[in-house]
Amino acid sequence: MYKDKMWLEEQYYTKKLSLLQIAKITGASYSTIHNWVSRHKLPIRSRSEGCKIRWQSVEQLYKSEDWLREQYCVNQLSTIEIAQIAGCGETSITNWMKRFGISRRASGGKPWNNKIRRKKFGEVIKRLHAEGRYKGTCQSPTSIETATDKALSDLDISHTAEYVILGRGYRYDQLVYPNILIEVQGDYWHSSEKARVRDAEKAKWAAQNGYRLITIWEHEIKARGAKQLVMERVLGRLI
Repeated sequence: MYKDKMWLEEQYYTKKLSLLQIAKITGASYSTIHNWVSRHKLPIRSRSEGCKIRWQSVEQLYKSEDWLREQYCVNQLSTIEIAQIAGCGETSITNWMKRFGISRRASGGKPWNNKIRRKKFGEVIKRLHAEGRYKGTCQSPTSIETATDKALSDLDISHTAEYVILGRGYRYDQLVYPNILIEVQGDYWHSSEKARVRDAEKAKWAAQNGYRLITIWEHEIKARGAKQLVMERVLGRLI
């Protein structure tokens, strides 16, 4: 079906699905869908356009009473955590809760490291990301980050880009499920003393919290290619 131009146009332009979403629907790889879109000479959305679509989709989430009640009352997420998922400010969440008559819990709730709440938070983000509805930080990726993300998609590795750790302010370039974090480091920007200290703190946090951290450097990608590095360093740990 993805070889049909009209079908692709409907999925990509009318339904506003991403290429990755279309790939998952058809069971094809990201690169296959990308190739057929290019073959049909269909204009591909820019990163900013993609972020705008995700923003519009996610923005509707917290305006749904059922969705808000599920996150706050059932999943026991905090208003800060819900705001992170929705990509908005905490004030927006609290205002819509007031509008729906959702009572706030007393202060001093469960800590962030509570395993059940952390699992629920991760499940919500994973589901929204799979649906193309997780806004995250929506920062423009560097060329090496884009190359790594594409390599993961081409190899059909389930992952989330721009994985944010609430309460710490850490952002990892990729989370490969269930517990592999990937950092794609630019040679210049990560050579300063400040960057090295920050990277060491993130590596320590990852190790202490049960994650395996993989670092891929810019010069390595230029020399060997992102896909080869992902095959060697990521696939081996998933087996």
